[in-house]
Amino acid sequence: MNHAAQFPQADNLEFVYQVFVDLQEEGLNRYTFSEKYLISDRQGAYYLNALCFIGLAEKKGKNTFLTEQGKIIQMLSEPFRKKVFLLAILENEFVCNTFHACKGKERAEQKEAAEILIEGTYGISEPETRSRRARTLLSWFRWIEQQDFYIEEYYNV
Repeated sequence: MNHAAQFPQADNLEFVYQVFVDLQEEGLNRYTFSEKYLISDRQGAYYLNALCFIGLAEKKGKNTFLTEQGKIIQMLSEPFRKKVFLLAILENEFVCNTFHACKGKERAEQKEAAEILIEGTYGISEPETRSRRARTLLSWFRWIEQQDFYIEEYYNV
């Protein structure tokens, strides 16, 4: 993952995944994104930035394009593509460690742990901003937990 990319603000990881699957060779910018998906350009920027944070896309000028890793993953067939997308998210040490630190805890305890880790790692000390970033991260974790993540069982028949 790209630590220089802005901390993600896109709560809907399923939509981030759909954008990833749909991202074409010519790329997208926040304005063409908003036209295509009928959401505000600001929201479009959030979803494109999330792909950059994951490391599957990068900004070149005003447009966002898939990275080489993103292109390879995008060519995979379902359901394997979604599993590898999930693994790309968990390649981020911060996301992976925070996911494991929050796993099995009550929601309030998860939020508190995520906020502490966000402040320590990213220096986001403003309480409202830290809370929003924690909410995003926890929504990603819920999506991850909802996935049927048994690659070995499905592909080692």
